[in-house]
Amino acid sequence: VMHIVSNVEGTLKPDLDALDALYAGFPAGTVSGAPKVRAMEIIDELENVRRG
Repeated sequence: VMHIVSNVEGTLKPDLDALDALYAGFPAGTVSGAPKVRAMEIIDELENVRRG
């Protein structure tokens, strides 16, 4: 069992609200076991060999 607590601070763009910020954090990769889509995009940009 893994449990992580994080405190995150930031400033929302004027056209976004608190629900947008909440939705951006789901699904959490540590809960679903799958990395976030953006994390996979960054890995794809940085690594020369595809995973899997």
